[in-house]
This record gives sequence, C-alpha cells and structure tokens, in this order.
Amino acid sequence: MVHVCNYRFMTSPETELFRKYVDPDFPRLEEVASTCPLVMVNFEELYALPRPMLHKVVYIGGLGITERSVGQFKVIADKASNIIVFLFGSIANASEMPSSWKNAFLNSFRSFPHIEFITRYDGEDLQSKLPQNVHTYEWLPQTDLLPLITHAGHNSIIEAVNAGVPMIAIPLFVDQPMNALLAEKRHFGILLQKSQVSEEALKEAIKTLTEDESYAKAVKHVQKMIQKKPSKPEELLVRWTEYVGKFKDLSNLTPYSVKLNFIQYYSIDVIFFIVLVLSLIIIATFKISLFIVTCLRKLFLLKKEKTS
Repeated sequence: MVHVCNYRFMTSPETELFRKYVDPDFPRLEEVASTCPLVMVNFEELYALPRPMLHKVVYIGGLGITERSVGQFKVIADKASNIIVFLFGSIANASEMPSSWKNAFLNSFRSFPHIEFITRYDGEDLQSKLPQNVHTYEWLPQTDLLPLITHAGHNSIIEAVNAGVPMIAIPLFVDQPMNALLAEKRHFGILLQKSQVSEEALKEAIKTLTEDESYAKAVKHVQKMIQKKPSKPEELLVRWTEYVGKFKDLSNLTPYSVKLNFIQYYSIDVIFFIVLVLSLIIIATFKISLFIVTCLRKLFLLKKEKTS
C-alpha cells in the first residue's frame, strides 16, 4: 500500500513534470533512484531505530547545523531562568490552530511565570490575550532558541538533539508521528498526541520536562555521542562525493532487488501460491470431513433401521 501511494501521489506526478519540461523520454524517478550509485541520508543513526541497511547508504545527519546564538532575543534570555520555544515548523502556522488549542497553550504558559515562552505567530488575534511571559514573532531562528515544543519535524529533531535539549513533541502529519515516538523511546522527548492537547496535558508535559532531569541527561548523552563520532557529516559528504566522482560506477553496492518488479519484490506470486495451496487443503479437508460425516450418518441410520 505504501509503495502504491508513493508511486501514485509522488513519483508518478514528478516523473510527468520531468517528461514535460526536461525530456519526453525521461525515465521514471524510481528507475533513476535505483541506479543512483550512493544515497546520503540526512538522519542520525545514533538515535534512529536499528534496521538492516545497504552499504550504499551514508548517514550525514546534522549537516549544516550552525552554532547557537540568541542574538536579538538576548534581552529575554538574560531575564529568564528558562526559555521554551513553541514552533510547528514552516508549514503549520500557529495562527491557524483551533481556538481551543490557542487557549490551551496560552493558559498553560501563563501557569509558568518563571519561564519565557517564545513562538512564531503572524496573527493579531492574540495580542490582547498574551501573558507577560509569552512573546510572539513573525519569524524565529529555531536553532538559536531551544528547548522547544515542536511538531517533531525531521529537522526539528536533528537540531534539538544536536543542541542537547529535550522536547515536547506534538506530531501533526507525515513522518512526524514516527519522529515523536522515536524521541519518546530514546527518552529525550515527551509525546503528546493531537487528540490529547489540553491545558492540563500541556502543564503536565512542561512540568515534567523542566523538572525531570532524566530527559536532559538522555539527550545530552546522545549529543556527546554525536560530537565524538569519528567522522563528521561534512567530512563524509566531501569524501564520498570525491569517491563517487573518482570511481563513478558503484554497481557492486546495488542490491538485486532493484531489478525486481512489484509482484516479485513483495513476493505476491509466492503469497498467492501459498494461499491457493492452503485454500485447497481447507476445501479438501472440509469435503473429506463432510464425506465422513455423511457416511457415518448413513451407517447410523442403517443400523437403527435394522434394530427396529
């Protein structure tokens, strides 16, 4: 199902765009991807879930993350004992949240006067309701202002872990639920489902995150592991790019599975054969059982007639 949805809604339309504007004979993007000599993944394997991985996959998680600097927010940072940034990424705008969510966030933030809350918000409807410890801006440099309440986007997770700060993850869509579960599993984040968002739930999550030191310790541990890695992502990017440029053909790293069609890849022919055999066995068993029961019934009736 995932394969079908990915092909139907992503790779197929994108292939058509290339064929329209680049070359009418442009190959399918799936074919281009399968012949790619190397795959560089912007994810950190030290906190990702262990999984079987091809030799052609190189992790370069954390690439391009800059040093933190509070900059224009220094005044807030100096007067606050703690800062929490509330960001839902560049796609989900906080101004479009349901009113119930807005009230829940504002009321929960108001309950922590010793914490300064900073959020990206381009609407005007909350200006008169803002508590003194809540500050809104039309744009925020997320990497400069952490810890955070986040939508658990891919970049947000990487930035938070590399900065060594825990998070409250409220996933919205796509890969975010998986990222939030990962943060919860590694104990550097608190997972709060969309259906659970309320004033009390937010208060409890903020209280736990700021008072339970185990979350900070867990993320600091992963941060140190990343910092002490033998190779930095920038080095891997340069070295592997030079390597591919020198040898070009790395087909010895390409698995045979790229040559399999949809039916072969998902073993649909094997599954069909097994289902067919099992169905025949079940039908045969049913027929034989029915035949035996019928014979026994006839013998019983015949015996009964003789005795009578």
